[in-house]
Amino acid sequence: MKTGGNMPDAEPVPVAERPKAESLALRWLALEETARLLVTNTLELLWANGAARCAFDAATDLALRDGVLVTAQRTAQAALARFVEHCGGSVSTLCLPCENGSGHLLLRGRRLGPDPQGGCVGISFHRSVDHVAHFADIETAFQLTRSEERVLQKMLDGMTADEIASDIRLSIETIRSHIRNIYVKVGVTSREGLFARLRAFRI
Repeated sequence: MKTGGNMPDAEPVPVAERPKAESLALRWLALEETARLLVTNTLELLWANGAARCAFDAATDLALRDGVLVTAQRTAQAALARFVEHCGGSVSTLCLPCENGSGHLLLRGRRLGPDPQGGCVGISFHRSVDHVAHFADIETAFQLTRSEERVLQKMLDGMTADEIASDIRLSIETIRSHIRNIYVKVGVTSREGLFARLRAFRI
């Protein structure tokens, strides 16, 4: 059947040829230059293509430890775990600082399968030396002070309260006070709730 012009309608792949097509698709993904992998909710690796395995071999930002995906930094590991846990049916994005401040690791993930507590999460990732995660109009939307916005940005970069205090040279009590105020203004009670609430503001 043809539609306007000389372009034929796309014909469905015959059922008998689908296994071959799926096999070829897997081979194509395995050879793709973009690093791609599948993990469980607990970050156990189910599959990785060649580009991802090369990244693991380099072990600079992401690596495998006993079959589990791990990051070079402890704080980044917690952010990665939250990211995978909260991945849904639409694409989510995570930006992690690389070791020694040498850029950022950009991850895009999506849950595969209908069960949010099961199935697996597909992730693609690459390293960028000049990317910084940006969030639009957070300080205006939630009426944050300049100090609160500064602390919030550090939290979104995966830093702990102690690390923020050391980084911007304020007492841990002051940082914790800012974090409590941020939670109240945003309307959450935890980091997980904060990240989920602010996901819509990411640009």
